[in-house]
Amino acid sequence: MITRDEIIERLKKTFNYVLNENIDINKIELDNKLIEDLGFTSVALIYFAVMIEEEFEISLEDAKLSDFVTIDDVITHIYEKVNK
Repeated sequence: MITRDEIIERLKKTFNYVLNENIDINKIELDNKLIEDLGFTSVALIYFAVMIEEEFEISLEDAKLSDFVTIDDVITHIYEKVNK
């Protein structure tokens, strides 16, 4: 079983690859919105999803990608998938 804190730590690596802006990874909050707050583009969201699939060895359906509004949405989905 993986904890939410472990998911957050593993996601930090992913953010470093996806966000090439000068965003301090340690200042990202769970309620930050991927597009509005962090500046994700549609391409970045797809790349982010692929990296999540590889990092956590899960499959994300395309319909779910549009449901990811905040960081917490992403963490919750990963948590539910890996702890089935």
